[in-house]
Amino acid sequence: MEKFQYVFIDSGIGGIPYLNYLLKLAPKATALYIADSIHFPYGEKKQCEVISFTLKIVERILENVRPEIIILACNTMTVSALKTLRNTFDFPFVGTVPAIKPANLVTKNNRIGLISTERTAKDIYTQRLIDKFLNNSTVFVRGESDLVEKIENGLVYETEERKIEEIRPIISFFEKEKCDTLILGCTHFLHLRDSFIKVGKSCAIPISIVDSLEGVINHTLTLSPCKTTSKKVTLTTTGKEKQKYKDYANRYGFDFIEDIQK
Repeated sequence: MEKFQYVFIDSGIGGIPYLNYLLKLAPKATALYIADSIHFPYGEKKQCEVISFTLKIVERILENVRPEIIILACNTMTVSALKTLRNTFDFPFVGTVPAIKPANLVTKNNRIGLISTERTAKDIYTQRLIDKFLNNSTVFVRGESDLVEKIENGLVYETEERKIEEIRPIISFFEKEKCDTLILGCTHFLHLRDSFIKVGKSCAIPISIVDSLEGVINHTLTLSPCKTTSKKVTLTTTGKEKQKYKDYANRYGFDFIEDIQK
């Protein structure tokens, strides 16, 4: 198995925008992207299940790939399992959590929306972030697992009009609550980031879109600056739908492998 400096893990394709942003800043990086699609969707699982899935996949990564750093490109995985991973492995991990702290710097009226999976929305970790950084704001939290499913299963291939059709009811809910800021608390939503921004700008009170993309990748490159001079980016999946993820790899210009076993 070829070695990769960076390994990204998500339940599906959600973390690809994070990988692409890393490649924008470090175009010669070597990276492996793992879609744990056999367990998709994480957002409907119990915390103990997410921890179990994540521990097993990290064990395989460390045995077969031996990267310099692992990025949990999944909010649900991070809020559920990051603490356990750090207590289990003496290895650097970067997590992805809802951009709650940055939202506090963006809002002008202290009315903030957060969309995520149900698992992330209900997690005590998320609530603690809200209590710590948004204690002066009113926060409206909605689980949007249906949108996660649609993005995973082909919405990224649809027209801009179709994407906006899916987004508009979500934005309308927060517009009625007079929110001026919306946190994209699931990495899958970053595939529709530009569409969210467009619809948000059209509201009576314009809604600013906040996410963790830049913060996560800047932190990753601070901990592990790119050391390679020849780009190599590969996608794999744990599930049986190999062609589906091979098609995604082709869409984003990545190589594809069946699995990461030696």
